[in-house]
Amino acid sequence: MNAEDGTSFLYMLDKHELYRTEHAASGVPETEFAIAHGLPADASYRIGFELLPDRIIVRNASDGKTLDSLPLAKFPDEEGPDLR
Repeated sequence: MNAEDGTSFLYMLDKHELYRTEHAASGVPETEFAIAHGLPADASYRIGFELLPDRIIVRNASDGKTLDSLPLAKFPDEEGPDLR
């Protein structure tokens, strides 16, 4: 996912954790985040991404539990970044 200022967000999921890395427009990783998602290792995963003008929300689509909520308030545009 890319924001207007060239910042990109990369999400990865393994058997134990959800990872998010934020890269500046220069491509240099700025922020890294990992959280234990609590999903069974032998299960199929259904993950939902909710892209709002002011935040990105990642949920376990099976039970609705929020795994990550990334505020995008640092973007100067009142409507938030264009994540197309």
